[in-house]
Amino acid sequence: MLILLFLLQCEPVDWDAGEHPGGARLTIDVTVRGDGAVQRAIPTCRCLSVEMLDDRRARVTLETLALRGPVEGAVIFAFDERGDRTVTFPVRFDVFTTKPPERGAAPELLLYYRGWSWDAQRAVDWVAIQGRTHEMRNTERPANAGRLRALGCDADLVLVEGGRAIVGVDAVRARIDGLAGSVDPPSWDLGEVVAGRTFTRDVRVSGGKIRASIPTCPCFRTETRDGGVVRVHVDTAGLVGAQDKAIDFVFEGEGRARLVVRFDAAGPGGEPVVELLYSGRRPEWPVLTQDVAAYARSRRVPFAVRMLERPGGARRAAELGIPRTDAWLRDGDRVFVGAQAVHRAMAERRPAAPVPPEPARDPGAVEVRFFYFASCPSCAPLIAKLRARPGLRVELLELDRVENIRELLRICDGTDMRLPVAVIGRRYVAGIDAIERQLAAGIGAELAGVRPATVATPPALPVSAVLVAGLIDGVNPCAFVTAVFLVGFLAFVKRAPGEILAAGAAYVAAVYATYYLVGLGALAALRAIPAGPWLYGATAALVAVLAAVSVRDAIVYARTRDAARVWLQLPLGLKKRIHGAVRAGFGATGFIGGAIAAGFVVTLFETVCTGQIYLPTLVLMAREEGRHGLLALYNGAFVAPLAAVLALSIAGVRSERLARFSERHVVAAKLLMAGLYAGLGVYLLVAIL
Repeated sequence: MLILLFLLQCEPVDWDAGEHPGGARLTIDVTVRGDGAVQRAIPTCRCLSVEMLDDRRARVTLETLALRGPVEGAVIFAFDERGDRTVTFPVRFDVFTTKPPERGAAPELLLYYRGWSWDAQRAVDWVAIQGRTHEMRNTERPANAGRLRALGCDADLVLVEGGRAIVGVDAVRARIDGLAGSVDPPSWDLGEVVAGRTFTRDVRVSGGKIRASIPTCPCFRTETRDGGVVRVHVDTAGLVGAQDKAIDFVFEGEGRARLVVRFDAAGPGGEPVVELLYSGRRPEWPVLTQDVAAYARSRRVPFAVRMLERPGGARRAAELGIPRTDAWLRDGDRVFVGAQAVHRAMAERRPAAPVPPEPARDPGAVEVRFFYFASCPSCAPLIAKLRARPGLRVELLELDRVENIRELLRICDGTDMRLPVAVIGRRYVAGIDAIERQLAAGIGAELAGVRPATVATPPALPVSAVLVAGLIDGVNPCAFVTAVFLVGFLAFVKRAPGEILAAGAAYVAAVYATYYLVGLGALAALRAIPAGPWLYGATAALVAVLAAVSVRDAIVYARTRDAARVWLQLPLGLKKRIHGAVRAGFGATGFIGGAIAAGFVVTLFETVCTGQIYLPTLVLMAREEGRHGLLALYNGAFVAPLAAVLALSIAGVRSERLARFSERHVVAAKLLMAGLYAGLGVYLLVAIL
């Protein structure tokens, strides 16, 4: 027997690939010893692939893309087609980062975990999606255990953030749960369920206004109600095995809260012909349970998948008299005991359905961006179907990454969405069923004209466009004429140059702050309105009218030099109120305070006219991730001409000269505004057409 074991083995005996970042690709050559030539090589993990170099030598390739944490798998070499004589080549590795720090720099987040538990998995997932540089170290490896001891810590879970160590499972769990908001209750355990049932529960989400609900599984559907209440529906159809899922509620801004949902889908019910019992939480169990379900469905026989730690699984193990083990599989009359035996049995039964590679780049192909979670069991076959369809070029974007979540929210700006999402241009199809229906209907080049669940968004707004819009708004005759009047009044009040400088700076700061706050309120109102073609179409129509009127004003003024015949200007009554506010503010005893009050009032009055540029720009800005920064840049550009006019006044330039300059350039200012309106209209039309 010992001789047989020696003859049936691999060289090397196993492969501990160590720790590697996500996206690494590793290879090793293996020599298989045994009686005869290797007939089949069966990887038990989708991250492994095998190339037979000859009848005894194989090249095993490991790809860590879309993985994190500890991973265990194996390659089974069979010396006959039935698989009675096999050799197992175990493979183990750890993915320690998906966003490494710069060389020599410390990671922003550092996680140490010992053992693979639900809390360890959740902590690893949380660290990976933060968008910060990080490392996740398995302390079952001696080198990492030494690093942890050097910190003076000894716990199953330690999170180091900003140089501060958060020690222990409870402390780390509190840090993750307290990210921004909270959900009451924070978790929902459905227990063991028969696949196909639907469950509903209301939860209360606090921490901010909910912008979107992002489920990690397509089995979830949410309805946002009043008072922070969200109704959660869980559809267990098609699911098997232990399900540790979550729904992230993303607030306005960067905050989020999470509802954890756990249940075990035992199968469709009935007396099973194929049955799997397994223990604990291992990274490979989800793949194994899916393989068992797919195998049973292909044979059209009842099946059951149960976790031994659940009451149903424990009762079933007692009924069958199963010895203590990590995995047990029954297929009809054949029984397989132990994880390796079960893996081998399922590897032999797994139908060969490799995912086709991404086809060669076709310039005429339709670009499809597919947003999904790597843990989604139904996404892999759907990706295979999309990639196999001619005329499509598929880009995969995992929602485990913060930047991909932000991009999806920018495109699909709704409070409730179903995952995965296939995005074509500026349109999307949400949910596995909807994408499957679109495939069946003939997804292809004609898809660009299909609009299921459509939310249009204009292209990203360049910073340069924001600065140009702000500057043109600042030289708008409405604002510039007020600046000229202010310069003339400052010359009249006979104050010292230092006082005029201080009051002028206070006035500019007040104008900036007031206009910024007006924009902030408008952004909040625009984001409360559902985005869509109607909003962008109405705004495009508005800027088209404004462009035409601006051209008309330029032509009329060029011919007549009569400002009274210009349409786009402040009404005479508002002009008088603005002049009165300037006189009252700068004529007050408190010169600086009066300047601030004047800046506030004048800006509110001017918005009636300057808002003709401000509002369309805010419509474009509302869906941008960095909208608050863009708003600040716009307002800085808006007050720059005002600051320049005040500086020229202090330097000795008289208001009459500035007034003549303004009159000479009314036509140029009107044409600049017309050009800006036209540009804004083009950006808006891109979202509609």
